[in-house]
Amino acid sequence: RPCRPSEAAPSTVRQATTLRVAPLPLAPSRAPASLAARIERRAPAGKSAAQSLAAPAALGVSPAEQQRPLTRSALADMPVAFGGAGDHSAGRILCYGDSLTVGYCRGGVSFEPYGRSLAQRLASTGAHCEVLVCGMSGRTAEDMIRKAESSMVCVAGLRGKGLRRILDEDGPFDLVVIMAGTNDMGLNASDEAIMGNLSRLHALCHQRGVPTISLAPPPAPCAGAQREAKRLHLVDRLGAALAKLPGAVVCLDPAELVPGTVAEHWDQ
Repeated sequence: RPCRPSEAAPSTVRQATTLRVAPLPLAPSRAPASLAARIERRAPAGKSAAQSLAAPAALGVSPAEQQRPLTRSALADMPVAFGGAGDHSAGRILCYGDSLTVGYCRGGVSFEPYGRSLAQRLASTGAHCEVLVCGMSGRTAEDMIRKAESSMVCVAGLRGKGLRRILDEDGPFDLVVIMAGTNDMGLNASDEAIMGNLSRLHALCHQRGVPTISLAPPPAPCAGAQREAKRLHLVDRLGAALAKLPGAVVCLDPAELVPGTVAEHWDQ
């Protein structure tokens, strides 16, 4: 469905929120085999999981209900689960990160987490995965490491558990999607610091036998060419670093999924 934008609260950078991502089929050679196989088995006859994920969701609720933004109260205590319909045999996925993960938009009045859209698209293939979302608006990857064993409150006033707590208390998971580092860039953190903290977040999952997907910081069209050059450099280095980790499935650049030239993908 159309992406709607988000903005990390401590900066003026425009950010995309609801990404149209079909992560598993993009790297079949490194995809978590058990989860990918279960999703493929539930794809409608004649369609692959990738083809089904690219089609409109066919769920038991109206399109308006599927796209209705969420309020703060619905996300006050994260992680929050979407999908599943009581059948988790297709797998459990955790989406963890900052405002981009929780879908912070309209100045924090409402939220459109991409994990909800992911659950809907997977369900349309017959794969009723449970997708949990925890997105801490305004928080950096450094914050997430520092608070991994406890909890934190984001700038929108939402509370969320640290990643280690979620893995240990709300698991097991078949896959974790991590999207962080954008706010670190806004604070002019070095590439080394950002990559180090992101690698530590992925390592927390790998230590528990859970594969990960990385969504790199997205472009910020209004921030200028210098910021984009820095972002592209970070994306390249991050992809190369994560490629060396057996538990990392793939590192995706949101710029390839959510074009910055399409206005409907952005909050403003």
